[in-house]
Formats: sequence, C-alpha cells, structure tokens
Amino acid sequence: MSDTSDDHSHHDSDDDHDEDVDFDDDVDDPDHLLLLHVHHHGHVFEHMVGGGLDVVCYNSRYYVVEHGWHGDLEDLGDMLVSRVPEEAGRYKGMTAYLDLPTEFPYFDCLPDFQDDGAYQNVFPHNQHIYITNLDAEVFTIDYSVHYRLGNIPRKDNMWYTAIEPSVYGMALTVNTDICPEEHLASLAIELPAPDMTFGTTNVRRCDPHVKLEQSHTALFALTAASMFGTYRDTLACLSRQWQPSSFPFREFVYAIVSCAAGNFSLCQPAAVSKSHETLILQSPWSAKRHEGKKSTPLVQFGSMSHLENLPPGAAPTETTYWLSSSFPDVLVSLVLVVDGKAATDAMNWGIKDCTRQKSDEGRFFMILISLYQVALAEVSWTSKEQDQPHLRISDPMPLSPIVPDDCLSTHPRERPVMILEDADADVDEPFKEYMPWVRYQDGPEEIEALFPGVAALANFLEVSTRRRDMAAVLSSSGGPRDKMGTGRGRLPYELYPEILDYVDHTTWKACLTVSRDFRSICMSKYRLDDQTALAEVASLIGNSADDYGSMFFFGERVNSKEMYLNHIYQGRGGMIDPEMVNCEWIMVIGEGRRRVALLAMAQMAGPLRKSDLVETNGRTRVMVWPTLVFW
Repeated sequence: MSDTSDDHSHHDSDDDHDEDVDFDDDVDDPDHLLLLHVHHHGHVFEHMVGGGLDVVCYNSRYYVVEHGWHGDLEDLGDMLVSRVPEEAGRYKGMTAYLDLPTEFPYFDCLPDFQDDGAYQNVFPHNQHIYITNLDAEVFTIDYSVHYRLGNIPRKDNMWYTAIEPSVYGMALTVNTDICPEEHLASLAIELPAPDMTFGTTNVRRCDPHVKLEQSHTALFALTAASMFGTYRDTLACLSRQWQPSSFPFREFVYAIVSCAAGNFSLCQPAAVSKSHETLILQSPWSAKRHEGKKSTPLVQFGSMSHLENLPPGAAPTETTYWLSSSFPDVLVSLVLVVDGKAATDAMNWGIKDCTRQKSDEGRFFMILISLYQVALAEVSWTSKEQDQPHLRISDPMPLSPIVPDDCLSTHPRERPVMILEDADADVDEPFKEYMPWVRYQDGPEEIEALFPGVAALANFLEVSTRRRDMAAVLSSSGGPRDKMGTGRGRLPYELYPEILDYVDHTTWKACLTVSRDFRSICMSKYRLDDQTALAEVASLIGNSADDYGSMFFFGERVNSKEMYLNHIYQGRGGMIDPEMVNCEWIMVIGEGRRRVALLAMAQMAGPLRKSDLVETNGRTRVMVWPTLVFW
C-alpha cells in the first residue's frame, strides 16, 4: 500500500504497507469518518472529566489531536473557541496557521490497534469532542451543540454558560433563553416532505408480512436488527448528515439488506487471525504478506481500505441497484424519504433497465429504504404503451425505534433543556428516553414489535427467493417433478434431511437453489459451517442476575446430534473464551473481491446442558445464566 500523502502520515516506514490494498484519498466524502469510530462508545454525551479531542474538518477530510488532560469546556473548549477569529470571514484563514498536515495527524491514517488487532476507536467515550468544521462553518461540541463558526457567542462566555443537559439525558443542548438562535446552527440535511403521488394509476396497497415464523428468517432479521444496536451511537450522532450517495449511508443500508436476505457468509476469526491470510483486522493498513496472493483480504465494515482500482466498502456505488447475483430481481433504492416519488423513480429505473436487456415484460421486487423506514413493492409491466405498470406497495414501515428527530446533528432547539423538578435529582437520569436501546431482543416477537420493517424485509426477501426458485424449476427442461412442479427428486422425501447432514457447507449452499422444497429442507437446519447447524429459535427466560435478553437458537453438531445453544452478540469478533474459538463466527457481506467483515457482531454457539432447559406453559425454554452470555 502506498501512502496517500507524505504530509498526512506519521509512519516511520512504508515497508509494512500492502501494495494491493490502497487508501483512496480522492473520495469526496467527509462522512466516512464515522462508521468505524463512533459506535461502541457507550454514553458519549455524558459530562466528562479528562481529555478532549480537537477535530478539524477541512476540504472533506478530518484531522484530530488528542489532549490527554484538561479537555473540559472551560479549558480546552475555551482555547479552541479563542482559536477561531472573531472577525467575519477571517476564520477561513485558520488553515494557514493551524498547519493541519503537520500539527494534526491525518484522521484516516491513525493505525492505533487494540490488543486483539481490531481498529482502535479514535473517539473514546470519556472525552469531550470538539469539531471545527471549516467546510460547513460550524463549531460542534459533543455532536449535539452547534454554533455558527463565524458567530460564536463569546460575550460573558455565553457559548459555555448556555450549554445545559437536554431532556434526552446525556445529550447536551443550548438554552435559547440565554443564547439567541442567531448563533446556533444545524448540520442535518433537511428532509423533503413526503410526496405520495405515484407514476401509475395501477397502484395497490398491501400489508407486509411481519410475523417471523421460520427460524432462519428470525436469524436474518435478528442479524439485521443488531446493526441498529451496534451502530446506535453512530446513527445518533451523524446519520442526519448523510446523503444516500455518501459512503456510510450506502454501506449501512447494504449491510441491513444483505443480513435480512441471509446474503452473507460466515468465517471463524480464530481460524484466520492466526495467519492473517484472509482477514485484516488492522485496517486501514494491511500487512505486506498479502502481496501477490490470490485470496482477497477482508477489511472491517466501515473502513476506507480497498483493493486497487476498486471502490472502498462492499456496497454498490450507485443509490439504485439490483441487490446481488443471488437476488437478480430485487431492486434496492436508497432515499432520504420513502414516498410515492421514490417508488415511481425506482420503478421507472427498473423498467428502463429491464428494457435495455431486451425484455418485453417482466416482474421485479423493490426495496425503498432510508436509514429509518422501508417500503416493499412488486412491479409487473409490459412494453405496450397503453399498459401502465402494476405496482403493489406497502406503507412505509419503521426499521427500528430510531427516528430522524433523535439525531444530534439537528438544531439544538430540537433538544429542549432538562428542567429538574427536584434540585437534588440526578442530572444523568433523563426525563425522556433518548434513542432507545435496541441491542437486546428476547424473541422473534420483540423484533416484530421493535423492528417491523426489518422483519417484513426478511420475509419479503424470503418470498422473492421462493418465487425465483419456483420459476427456475418450472422453466427447467430436465429433472423429475411432482404435479406441482417443485422437483422433489427420485428418493423418498424424508431421506433428504438425513442426506444433507453429511454434506459440507459448500454443497449445502448449492442445494439451496435446487428447488423450493429442497430449499425448505436445507433451511430447516441452517448451516453455519461444515459442522454446525441451527435448528430452531429457543425462547429465553432470564434470571435476576441477567437483565439482558438475547434471542437464542437451538443448534446441533451435524452427524453427532450434539445439541448447541447459539446466539448473536455485540462485540469484537475473536474476544471469547479460548475453549470456544471454534464456536464463533463473524459475518462477511459483499461479492467478489469487495467483501467486508462485520467485526462488531458475531454469532456464538456453546454446548447445551439439560439444566439449561425448563418447561413453561407446555413450551420448552432456555434458562440462560450470565456466564453463558458474552457482551
């Protein structure tokens, strides 16, 4: 890897860089800072004592200096406010004396690794964060206080005295009774009003299927929903600053849809971390040992590292695209607001693209998705001018409990000041729940309630797969079929589940495309690898020592029939008990040579003991003790 800029790097040598993996310094996307570095901070908005971060955004790039001590508002904050010239327009000249390339380490070139090899979070939760955004001309404190850079209220230190806790708990705000709004700013992109006009008269509203009735769709929905828990703080701080074309928007949505589709592969970090032949945990830099190897190295989700001549990340660079080779008839459209206009634009794009491929008629599925909502649709059309397309579409559904108004990039007036009824009350106790915690679910019912859009999306993509398999069987000229044309094969139907227990994971995946019925047999025991399969969802009963619920699955070691207990947890992959290293998998999304690893989420299986099972209301459930849960 070649360094993107000699001035920006603080490496002593480039000998360890991989020439096959590059860092794109020309991507005009300031938002890429954020997927890696804001999540897992805990309460990043708490009043903190200790260090602070001085961050400067200039020319779509971020520069940062960490101050170990005296990072509070009256010390480091006051110094940074004083650094901004008071005269109108002069703050543009800050770059002349800040000398950013030499005084500030270039943000994306900070190879600071944790012991487990994962990329170090640059924005720790125990520090104040001051962002001088020269591009947007905004001075931001802890993501939630935004002053106009050319009009910071300095008289009587108003910029400081006006900052108070908001009703959202630990998110700060500005008291507008003290500080006039002329000093305040917003970094949020204004969301257009929904336009529910459709470009066809043949529109039929439909209700999506939210109930998660199958174990594998519950697994896919849980995986997608876990993205919102994992990157909760990222969405809180920055999501309203992202356009659909921006890198974090595209990557996040692509991960959601890929997980909901089950369009991911699994790898064991223990197997690859020893040799580092496949997985790169230390992005954005890779080791020189990858040079000349045919295998494509993995980078972690949100990293800007990429192979030469390929864009970073796993998501398509367009905002409208066909999902993947496994879902060729599913169109994904990224939008700020899910409405009729978005549906019309996506429908016209899909029909035009199908026409370009010499199709005179057809049918395809559509996913209209923002960071907060999703609508699901089906389009059928012909090339006859007198025939308008037929559109079946759902109403927009929330993807998660997170709503646009929860995001801290908005104007401080959106976060009213907390007024304590009791002067002795704990100021850290919010009067209003802010960004509800969404990373713990105790069953499919919780996902259906908290993440209806995700649950519907998982079912929608499952239906699209079944229809595609059915069409493939009906159009096939060979192979035995039953009267329904489902291609059940020559052997007795009940033998196939037993045979599948003896195939490897690659063969199992190939069997998914044989027929609709054969896919159902395969998915009844969803295979994680050659040895482990998930059988069904296991409900959870926590005890008094464990208040966190997580959806668990009954699994088994194929052939041996040894039962296992599997669950998804948030945390860095590879940080588990050494005895369990062969029972953990991390998810990998993407196709071809553009793949990324979701290191912040993992699946884990452990031996299931009879003592873990209890009977409640005639239903077998699992008693989970804290020692079995890794958070």
